[in-house]
Amino acid sequence: MTNTHGKNSAYISQMDRLIKQPQRMSAADFKKAETPRIPEQEMIDVGVEAFIAARQPFCNAKLKKLSHVTKKHGGMKNRAFTNAIDTAIASNRMQKGIRCQSGWLVQYHGGENPFHTFIQHWWNSDMADNHFDNTPVGEKLNSYVLDFDIYQYGSDNFHYIKSNVACSLLLQNGVFSMLYDAGRMHFIELSELRTELLFK
Repeated sequence: MTNTHGKNSAYISQMDRLIKQPQRMSAADFKKAETPRIPEQEMIDVGVEAFIAARQPFCNAKLKKLSHVTKKHGGMKNRAFTNAIDTAIASNRMQKGIRCQSGWLVQYHGGENPFHTFIQHWWNSDMADNHFDNTPVGEKLNSYVLDFDIYQYGSDNFHYIKSNVACSLLLQNGVFSMLYDAGRMHFIELSELRTELLFK
């Protein structure tokens, strides 16, 4: 019988060591660490840890992986910022205290050349700090990471940036890249996840 628990532990141990060091790791190291037997959520969590380690030094607010976000209906696809704003405006007319929240959807994509994606996203929370999302995000498993500095930077620089939605990120072989041109799928490698670098 195959001992998958032992393999999972070895993988997590190796990734922990790599995360604590500079962001780069060789393709050989990453391939050696990857194993298809690890559950998808654990692989997502590895990406979340790597992201927080790289991003937190450039944030004033603490990054946080949310344990639960309720999926609701009614929002428009690919309009997360607009959906969140409209939800907050409509609810606040009724004094419900709904807030906009900013952060990232983290997904893992396995296969021969595995990678993680970090899609900048907007959703809402109520006065009891219950988070909910009415934007369709598909059926793929993902985790939410709260990043208030994205909200703050977008608000402070509203007249100087093209969009309040930051660029999506990719992590592959230990290297973070930013999707600069979605039409041409043009990525730019990043040495730092500094907030101002994530906006166009």
